[in-house]
Amino acid sequence: MWLITFLADAEQGSSPTLEDVVAKIIAFGPNPDSYTPPTKSLANLLKNALNAEPIDSARWEREWAAIEAEIKARDLADDRAEGRL
Repeated sequence: MWLITFLADAEQGSSPTLEDVVAKIIAFGPNPDSYTPPTKSLANLLKNALNAEPIDSARWEREWAAIEAEIKARDLADDRAEGRL
């Protein structure tokens, strides 16, 4: 959304520079609505990570394949709904 806004704000026939884009993003400042406060201590999570069970790579691959299939299905449905297919 921001890039489109920045392009619309740019002079006709030109594109904003990277510096222009970064300056505008900085000018927006932080968005408190996008902040999610932590629910657990990072120090404790890292300390306990040493005792965590190792990742089962075969299970990981199956779960990741399911996630990718879901993403592709959603993208395809979006493309169809928006007339790109």
